[in-house]
Amino acid sequence: IPIPVAYSLYLYRYKTKRDYMDFAFTFLLTNILGFVIYYIVPAAPPWYIELYGFDFNLNVPGNPAGFIHFDQITGLKVFSSMYSKNANVFAAIPSLHAAYPLITVLYGSLSKKLWLHIAFVLFTFCVWFSAVYSRHHYVIDVLAGGLCAITAYILYRLLSRIPPINKLLNAYTRRAARENQQSSDIVQPIKPHYEVRKFIKIGRPGYKVTKQRDPDTKQQSLLFQIDYPEISDNIVPKHRFMSGFEQHVEAPDRRWQYLLFAAEPYETISFKIPSREVDKSEGKFWTYYNTETKQFFLQFAFKLESNKYSGDHSSSNARSYGPPPPAPPSSLRG
Repeated sequence: IPIPVAYSLYLYRYKTKRDYMDFAFTFLLTNILGFVIYYIVPAAPPWYIELYGFDFNLNVPGNPAGFIHFDQITGLKVFSSMYSKNANVFAAIPSLHAAYPLITVLYGSLSKKLWLHIAFVLFTFCVWFSAVYSRHHYVIDVLAGGLCAITAYILYRLLSRIPPINKLLNAYTRRAARENQQSSDIVQPIKPHYEVRKFIKIGRPGYKVTKQRDPDTKQQSLLFQIDYPEISDNIVPKHRFMSGFEQHVEAPDRRWQYLLFAAEPYETISFKIPSREVDKSEGKFWTYYNTETKQFFLQFAFKLESNKYSGDHSSSNARSYGPPPPAPPSSLRG
């Protein structure tokens, strides 16, 4: 438990509040699933079977089992004191001690530190081994705990995509960030040449990406729709193309480039697209921001590669994604 708790504090302090909320709610959902299974399928640990057999006795106190050796070697009553307060010994499956470190593995990529992610994986296997070696769990208990963590992770991801829940999470994240900012006494240094703009990130915007191909020219294009329902009236979303060598999240790859969208107070989002030349000629590249619906649109087409599309354009093997939508009026083009 200390490692997941410490990692949650790291996310709260150094990452976005939404990252912390995702981790915390997955942790909570894992506990809820585990407690429900405890009372539906009460299961005894190996040490109970060795001492009492298969008799169901709710009055049996907790037992440190194999961990008693640590107390005997050190002379400290760490595990004996802790397990003597265990109110329910029939909670072997699923093993939440096996589930907790796996949650840190699932969210370990948020740290952007490979060595820390590897450490989480090694720590998880060590906990799983000690749970079985100390006779507190069978192997199936540990596997069930891991499955419980994965199920909670997937379930939370699905629930967080529901618009009302996503809006509630964004509102809670915004309020927590505001309270944290108000309680902070740290004075930000003044920049000599420009003013630092302060805003509270409220989460990721919704988006929709449509792939298209012109049926006549076979020119591929992408249409991006980014939703900013809570954007301020005086803010206009911005975008930029970034090469794979400018970012530091993944290993640079000349085959890919990135398209970024940014608008306060939302987090900046990026899309990984093929590193091909963009056609910015008339009608092939346009942007439009609808101030009423708070939606930002961007469409661009890739230039044709002569070696790929040389020859007859009427070949029956060419795939078509449907005709591209008409370009917006000239007064609305960026």
